[in-house]
Amino acid sequence: MTRESVLALDVVLADGSLVSVGHRSIKGVTGLDLTSLFVGSEGVLGIVVSATVRLRPLPVARRTVTAFFDSTAAGAHGLAAITGSPVRPVAIEFFDTPSLDSIDSHSGSSLRGRGAALVLVELDGYGIDEQSADLATALTAAGARVTVETDDDGARLWELRRSGRGLPRDKWYIGEDIAVPKSRLPEVYAAFPVLEARFGVDISAVSHAGDGNLHPLITLDRLPGDDPAQPPAALQEAATELVRVALSLGGTVSGEHGIGSLKQDWAALELSPRIRQAQHAIKAALDPHSLLNPGKAI
Repeated sequence: MTRESVLALDVVLADGSLVSVGHRSIKGVTGLDLTSLFVGSEGVLGIVVSATVRLRPLPVARRTVTAFFDSTAAGAHGLAAITGSPVRPVAIEFFDTPSLDSIDSHSGSSLRGRGAALVLVELDGYGIDEQSADLATALTAAGARVTVETDDDGARLWELRRSGRGLPRDKWYIGEDIAVPKSRLPEVYAAFPVLEARFGVDISAVSHAGDGNLHPLITLDRLPGDDPAQPPAALQEAATELVRVALSLGGTVSGEHGIGSLKQDWAALELSPRIRQAQHAIKAALDPHSLLNPGKAI
């Protein structure tokens, strides 16, 4: 996470003063942890003009492992095999069936032919062969068809993860950024068919499964005569209900993208009135005239 790499910041406050927070030393607990407060504050507390970050060595080796399952549910449950193994991957990405279909349609790939759900894993560091073998054993026992990919195929798969899933041009759509404890991911995916039937939408999601962060895409067919400026209410209602599902599982409205202005109603579902009051008090203490990114985040 970003906050784990940021040691110190120089910040310009709303009154024009330049302050420094954090430490160049690895340890430091003097005063409140204002560095973490500014990291992720979406620019509402100050303007960062300098950052001191950790440097980490490049890994001695990298390897991509794929695990294809016969269904979205099987893949979501199979993720627990990674947690139960001795391997700690750098990245774990999970693709449900509609996401694989979307990537193939948009990018001309053939992932869907290999299975109905994909767990894409990156390993690095020493003992890469032993890591790969242990991971393959664990995922195979969970019902996966496991492949240790070549470097070229691995690079292609990660590129498909980054840019392979196109957005629909002929549908209404809304994206989310919910996160849940990673052990609860199967329950989120199990909720998709229920919400689809209730609201008449389609839902898919690619997940950063290693930390429980999902990026659902909720779509609804456009009808002749629809006003482009007025999305159907069912779309927003389905998105809000999916947020409620995440919160009921101990999750959050946003794992990494932030609140901005569009998600403030959802944030109010997560944050208690007292906590929101405290956050507004912090904002008022540092920016009493609301000059910095007004109307955002809180």
